[in-house]
Amino acid sequence: MKYLLSALLLVLLLPVLVPGQQNHVPNGDFEYYTSCPSSHSQIDSCIGWKSWNPGSPDYFNSCMTGIMGVPVNYFGYQNAVSGMSYAGIYSYASNSGKEYITRGIHTLQIGAMYEVSLFVNLANISGGGHNGIGVYFYDNALISFSGLYVPTINNSPIKPHVDWSNLVITDTQNWVRLSKNFIADSTYKYIAIGSFKTPPDIVYSPILNNSGLSYYYIDSVVVKVADSFSFLLTDSVICAGDTLNIRYVSFVKKQSNNVFTVQLSDAYGSFTSPLNIGTIISDSSGTVTAIIPTNIKPGIGYRVRMVASSHVDTTLVNEFNIKIGNADSSAITITSNSPACEGNALSLSASTNVTPTTYSWMGPSGFNSTQQNPVINSATSANSGDYYATLKFYGCEVKDTLSVTVKPLPAKPVANNNSPLCAGDSLHLSSSSSTTGVSYSWAGPGSFSSSAQDTSIANSTVAMSGDYIVTAD
Repeated sequence: MKYLLSALLLVLLLPVLVPGQQNHVPNGDFEYYTSCPSSHSQIDSCIGWKSWNPGSPDYFNSCMTGIMGVPVNYFGYQNAVSGMSYAGIYSYASNSGKEYITRGIHTLQIGAMYEVSLFVNLANISGGGHNGIGVYFYDNALISFSGLYVPTINNSPIKPHVDWSNLVITDTQNWVRLSKNFIADSTYKYIAIGSFKTPPDIVYSPILNNSGLSYYYIDSVVVKVADSFSFLLTDSVICAGDTLNIRYVSFVKKQSNNVFTVQLSDAYGSFTSPLNIGTIISDSSGTVTAIIPTNIKPGIGYRVRMVASSHVDTTLVNEFNIKIGNADSSAITITSNSPACEGNALSLSASTNVTPTTYSWMGPSGFNSTQQNPVINSATSANSGDYYATLKFYGCEVKDTLSVTVKPLPAKPVANNNSPLCAGDSLHLSSSSSTTGVSYSWAGPGSFSSSAQDTSIANSTVAMSGDYIVTAD
């Protein structure tokens, strides 16, 4: 026999799964079925689900119109949370039994924290709502039931692993999402859902009447690994070879042999082949030292996450992109036009293949500049010396030293020759300067040139007559 019940609940939410986190409850949204339900008590039409006790849970699907349809059915009116179907159980009656639904799940891991959630809605046929909807996990334990359909083990009422004892669900319009975490103490392989409260502990809130009947729709049952630990990372620009001290907080004590590992994505944020950059053996909160590899490829899209080995768990990925630079793989060049002559411009230049990069220069006579390629106009000998360039990019800082010489202007050279002379004789050119250490260059008729201080031209011709100019540098 079936009873109706009405109830309202707190909030209407949509089920959200973090990408990559597996729902351990196959067909938790009741969408897959073998046949459309045509009458009451056909929960086994929904693949994997069945009754856990002598009761007769129901299956509702929009493939059927009428008493087992969606959204209109014998018990009331309600759309599915998502998709086109849901289950229903008679969960409380003052003078009758209860119903439970159950199915096999992907095996849970001992010590792991799981988030258990489901959506419930009090059907319109209900007289009122009650507290104590719960979830029980089991493996191969033998379950017996009392005359009121209350599950027991060794004649003791079962205590669900997760329940909402303080929540009286009376919302007949909106789905209410129930969610709570628990730590698995066994490798559970089955789940059961229903009301596990015995009559003295049930809080019943009448709505339409005091019939003492409650019937709940159930949808979107999810059991997934919860985030049992997290970490703090504030650096967004890092250089290859840098050491990071990452603080992590474990909300659940791990096994004594547990290893926390910091993993780095590729330059595009993918963890398809993560790079382990730091580990620590620990069962609780602490700090792990991570080292950025010196051969890493520069990039602006790196991400970080942490994984635990026992129990197995993975944190969410940090929310911001990390820029990582590598000075060793960056084409850095520091140059100047030294030696320069006094009075001319002294040009400094720095470059790299990484963008963006900031530049700063320091040098003799208090020189400093933040330009990439600064110029000192009308340089003097006081500008000679060492110039220090600092390049900063993606957390990297590269320093280099450049030695620069500004030569004083030499005294005007004195030029001499042996002209006049006859064609066929040798022309001798000579020069001198009171400034030591200078270099000389000659230019004359017929594209003549020479870098010697003194030079000769054998077998001279009339065409070699003209002005010969010597320059001292």
